[in-house]
Amino acid sequence: MDRFLACLVVLTGSCAPLTVAAESCGSEPSREERLTAMRGIAERFKVRTTDAGEPRELSLHESPLLRFDDPAREFHDASLWAWGSPGRPACLLAMEQYGGQRWFELISLAPGKLTAEAAPLKWTPQSPGLELQDYPDAPRPAKDAVRRLAQMKELLGKLQAYEVGRTGMRYELRLMPKPLLRYSDAEENLHDGAIFAFAYGTNPELLAVVEATGETAETATWKIGFARCGAAELHAVLNEKELLHLPYATRTGPKDAYWNFPFQFGEPGK
Repeated sequence: MDRFLACLVVLTGSCAPLTVAAESCGSEPSREERLTAMRGIAERFKVRTTDAGEPRELSLHESPLLRFDDPAREFHDASLWAWGSPGRPACLLAMEQYGGQRWFELISLAPGKLTAEAAPLKWTPQSPGLELQDYPDAPRPAKDAVRRLAQMKELLGKLQAYEVGRTGMRYELRLMPKPLLRYSDAEENLHDGAIFAFAYGTNPELLAVVEATGETAETATWKIGFARCGAAELHAVLNEKELLHLPYATRTGPKDAYWNFPFQFGEPGK
C-alpha cells in the first residue's frame, strides 16, 4: 500500500514518535508463528461501540478475514482482523510487516462512534466509517442465499476500481472472487451482506460492503458502501459514473475513520 511516512500522533496532539520494545532477535519466524504473533496483537485491542446507550464491547473474530502480502510494495506478510457480530463488523484492523517494521490500519465500518484501545494507542473516530447508498438499478435480492451471493458478485463485477499513488501512477484493482465475510442480522433488518475487496495482487486497497436491507425479505433492496484499506486516492466507477472518489489519505490520526501508522508493540504486559 502507498504509505505516508509520518510520525505517530498521540492524543495530546504532540508529534513525538512513540518507541516500544523492538522485535526479539533470532531466526526468521515461520508463517504460522507470524500469524500467532499477529493474532496476539489483535487480541490486545479492546473495541467498544459508544454511539447509543451503554458502551458495548465487541468480540474479535477468531480468524483473520484475509492473509495477504505484496512483494512489489516490499511487505511480505499481512492480515486483516474484524470485531463485531452478528451482522457487519464495526471495526477492522490490518497489520503489515515491512522488514522489521509493522504498519497498522484501523478501519471503521460502524454507522456511529466506537473506540479501540491497545495501550498506549487509543482510536476514537468521530465520524461514521461507512455510508450506504442504493445500488443503481439493482434487481430485488433473490430468495435463496446462493443466488444472492451470485447477485452480489454480478453487481460488483460491473464496477471499475482503481487507485492513484502519490506519484500520479494509476493502478487497476481487481475484485477478489470470494467475500472476506458473509453475514446477516435479523434484528437490524439485514437479510444478507458481505464484505468484498478490490485488490492490487492480493493486497486489499478498497473494501466494498454489499447488503440486502428492508423491513421484510420481500421488500429488501441492495445497498453498497465503500471503505478504504490503503492511503492511496481511490475510485469506483459504474457505467462511466463515479460512485466513489476518496482523496489521498495524508496525515491520518486517531480521530479519523481510517488511521494508518507504524508502531512496534513490546512484549505483552509491557
